[in-house]
Amino acid sequence: MSLDESIRAKSRFVIVTTKDDWVALQSDPTFLLLKRYIKPMFIQFTTPGPGETKMLAMSRGHMHASEAAFRDRAYGVYLTPDLVLSDGSVVALQRLARMGKKVVLCVAVRFSEEGCLPELEEKGYIQPGKPM
Repeated sequence: MSLDESIRAKSRFVIVTTKDDWVALQSDPTFLLLKRYIKPMFIQFTTPGPGETKMLAMSRGHMHASEAAFRDRAYGVYLTPDLVLSDGSVVALQRLARMGKKVVLCVAVRFSEEGCLPELEEKGYIQPGKPM
């Protein structure tokens, strides 16, 4: 097994969500495609409680994912549902991790999608049921 195959075999795509959402994902075409490349891992999440803001709920989800990565001595990258990475990004992350880098990607929360969404649609990058 090559180094890349070894890394892939140990890699997980962690999804922190509710049980109902996890069940709904199982038949989603994009999720089925994801499973061809990496093993998904489910961490159960409860919906925000009374008075809990969306940001606090999101932070709680990040905490669950961080605890799993720390427990498993794994690298982790937080991905947002609307994140766009260029080709080769994951390979670059793996290379930097092998070099011993401790921080290789910090994803910023977006403030608006209105500026880029029409251009992505116009260029044909956004197609229903297909990943970019």
